[in-house]
Amino acid sequence: MVASEVRKLAERSGVAAAELSALSSQSVAVAEKAGTMLAGIVVDINKTAELVQEITAAEQMASTSETLSGQAEQLLSSIAFFQTREYENARPGHVTQPALAACGAETA
Repeated sequence: MVASEVRKLAERSGVAAAELSALSSQSVAVAEKAGTMLAGIVVDINKTAELVQEITAAEQMASTSETLSGQAEQLLSSIAFFQTREYENARPGHVTQPALAACGAETA
């Protein structure tokens, strides 16, 4: 009777050992798959970081472009203003206030 119980215990131990071996193999496979997935995630994170940097650079370029465009508009407006004043001052018979003041100072 004791021998029979020992035999049953040995059989159950063998089955348990086989199950542990199978679980261990499955755990290794799951860990390898997780490692592969993590490596892919790292690649995707790096790509995302590069895209964010490109977007930031593009936004900075757009901002600089807007600033330069505004400055160009101001410059063109100033040029137009001075061209108009130059035209008005160049008309025959047109005398400006500073010119009149200068004439008054000379005759005095």
